[in-house]
Amino acid sequence: MFAFKFARNFPTLSQPDFEDAYDIVTVQYSGSTTLWANDVNRDSKRLLFINYLVAWYLANLNPASVVGIVSDGGQPLQNKSIGGTSITYKNLPTQSGLEGLTTNVFGLEALRMYQGCPERFQLYG
Repeated sequence: MFAFKFARNFPTLSQPDFEDAYDIVTVQYSGSTTLWANDVNRDSKRLLFINYLVAWYLANLNPASVVGIVSDGGQPLQNKSIGGTSITYKNLPTQSGLEGLTTNVFGLEALRMYQGCPERFQLYG
């Protein structure tokens, strides 16, 4: 059973929805469960990374179901405004196939984690 850390941001979705998304992203990004192999915190990092990927996928698939997070429904997230403060994201250089992760803040966090991972070449998207 997948314990989804961001379930509160998807109040209209259920545990089966989270588990289906988990199954999809672990196949879509097949190397994700082997990253950080030599890191003492590998299990925590892998779990957080997968949670970001699941949240990214769900936010793109069901943009109306997201609460408290900005999503562009599959379009690259370039800026957002919160309480009068505007944030503009820099273009993150990404390898081919990972540009899709730039569509919401969950994907951006996953991409940042991935870019700092020593085994970057193992993730396929």
